[in-house]
Amino acid sequence: MSHTKKKMNPILRKELRLGSRSIKIPLALMFYNIVLALIAVVMIFSVNAVGGISGAFSSNGDAIDFSGYLYIFPVIGWTQLAITLLIVPILSAGSISGEREKQTLEIMLTTPEKPFAIVWGKLLASLSNFIMFIVTSIPIMAISFVLGGLNWFALLGFIVMILVVAILVGSIGVFCSSAFKKTISSIVMTFLIEFGVLFLPLIICGGVLGVEAIAYAAVTDQMMNPPDPNFGPTPFIMILTPLTGFFDYMMRVMNLPSIAEILREADMFGVITPILSYAWIPVNVIISGLLSFFFLRMAASKLNPIKKHKKKKAPKQMEAQKLQGMPVAPQPQRYQPQMMQGQPQMQEQMPPQPIYAPPQPMQQAAAVPPVQNVEPVQQVAAVPPVSPVQNVEPVQQVGEVPQQTLQD
Repeated sequence: MSHTKKKMNPILRKELRLGSRSIKIPLALMFYNIVLALIAVVMIFSVNAVGGISGAFSSNGDAIDFSGYLYIFPVIGWTQLAITLLIVPILSAGSISGEREKQTLEIMLTTPEKPFAIVWGKLLASLSNFIMFIVTSIPIMAISFVLGGLNWFALLGFIVMILVVAILVGSIGVFCSSAFKKTISSIVMTFLIEFGVLFLPLIICGGVLGVEAIAYAAVTDQMMNPPDPNFGPTPFIMILTPLTGFFDYMMRVMNLPSIAEILREADMFGVITPILSYAWIPVNVIISGLLSFFFLRMAASKLNPIKKHKKKKAPKQMEAQKLQGMPVAPQPQRYQPQMMQGQPQMQEQMPPQPIYAPPQPMQQAAAVPPVQNVEPVQQVAAVPPVSPVQNVEPVQQVGEVPQQTLQD
């Protein structure tokens, strides 16, 4: 047990201990699963109404088609992604700013833990609560595996992809929490940076593709036909956001055309685009991991109490050094020496070497003349000793008190 405690991050251990004593997490888990269960029930009734278990029979009428329940998985999956983008920023944006508001951040910084270990522990503590949300939702998502025919590896891949998104969003929240003093400010900035990192590349790519489609339709006068698959630099912009990796994975699970299959037709950059199309998810996960590490390092640098600043010497201090004969290096400056006629003029010269001022000899101080006509201080007579007090009668010794017997 002690060996496990040494390996576990102390910040994570403290947050887990405090979180286990709170009733907020069980209540949040209850409402979260109630929402997912309601969505699953609505999907089941919708599939039955369209023709699922009640009317979608095979051609010979001997079997029932349960493939309609397969669509419960993407609906619940995208719902969990939306909840992730809302819950994780709130959990992580107050991790460090909350310590600052409670005036316990300085105490935490005095511990032997490094700033990056503190930031990493706060991120893991925020994600630990989120992982409980994902684990408790597995029975609801299992409906698609039991009735829809999906394998369990699809569920594991879904957990990995949603954890990639959660780690990136949580890293942004921890960075904003270390950069801003108030929790409200850090939450607002977390949502703004989250929008810029996750959704802004999609908006840019959508605008580029829309302009290309309008230009193609204006030239060919064929509004109903899509343009040629010439995406230009849009794949390199789309791969920066983890949402495209999550979308590509969900489309693969549902056996629908994914981003990889669409980009394989676009070969504008030669070999690069096909490589991105075949390895879209691994490259997207690596880029998301690098972005998460970048935000964590920035948060650790904001949290580092030791910052080295180079202080410039004041002019008064330099003048004092000159007066004391200490060597003073001149300030580096660019100068242009006078060149003789016919010689090429040099662009830049190195600054001159430091010139050391020679020490000045110390001047002897002038002798001070003695003060004259000063009366000497008279010596104070000694105080005579005090004679002891005489004719004092000594105190008589008190005899023993006789014991009296108590009479009944």
